[in-house]
Amino acid sequence: MKKKISYCLFEPKVLHAHRTWDEDRFDESRYWFNIPSVFIVNKILYPEYSNFFYLSEGIKDHPLFEIMEELRGEIVDYEFIEEEYNGHQPAVWRMLPLWEDVEIFMSRDIDSIPIRDEFRAFKFFEGSDFSVHTMRSHAHHFNAPCRMLIGLSSFKPNKIPETIKKSNFAKFREAYSDENRWDADQIAIIRAFTTNQFFTPDNFLDSPINQQKNNQDFECFKTTEESLGSVEVSDKQSQVFDLVEKHKICTWAGEPCNAKGEFLKDLFQFSESDKVKGVIESSETLKKFYL
Repeated sequence: MKKKISYCLFEPKVLHAHRTWDEDRFDESRYWFNIPSVFIVNKILYPEYSNFFYLSEGIKDHPLFEIMEELRGEIVDYEFIEEEYNGHQPAVWRMLPLWEDVEIFMSRDIDSIPIRDEFRAFKFFEGSDFSVHTMRSHAHHFNAPCRMLIGLSSFKPNKIPETIKKSNFAKFREAYSDENRWDADQIAIIRAFTTNQFFTPDNFLDSPINQQKNNQDFECFKTTEESLGSVEVSDKQSQVFDLVEKHKICTWAGEPCNAKGEFLKDLFQFSESDKVKGVIESSETLKKFYL
């Protein structure tokens, strides 16, 4: 069965001023910043996982879309979703693997880069018996509506009963989503996976990492320093994290960042970057934007 890292990418209809933690929040191209770096880093950290994007129709017209087209099938795959939207609604598309033949998937933000503690937390979940996992990394990530982060959560679909996930994506949204909220995607997974007294206590794993030390406000299991420390990190993986730290790309998991330029050039030292590097260097548009 497949293992996926699930992303969404869509044309921004609204740029949210309240996202004060994101210094590029008013830049419409911000969701393209990290795509090549993410492809390289994921290939080193998660070689068994495929990068899968759920895209809005208009993305195919973006001048940077050629990086997706050229790498499709080897580095990335994607599907266009025909849906009208007026805000942030497509963010919940990342949950579509819940109804696919997928062993495990992580739902992730494309505007950040994986960091050391995040990798350890996910790998611990991967090897555990738990079926739902979230990481909370920022100081504000506690209590509703931040008790679960859709860009830092992972799932084992076959271990989640249909009573929780519903029979299909449409029914899931109908049951849990609130389309009037900008964070309807996050609200949906919070309602689905953190509130069931028969499922949540035994199946939900919480990883408070980085700046976050608070316990959850619901019953569940929690990773410990010992459990995270038990996760093996290879020399090459450690080199990637060293570069993230050297360039000060992220200090907490999920932090929006800009991984273009010198950081990306440093990633080119790894053989896993060869395909990505070749595509970028063969395109004046991509070279100008990324290098």
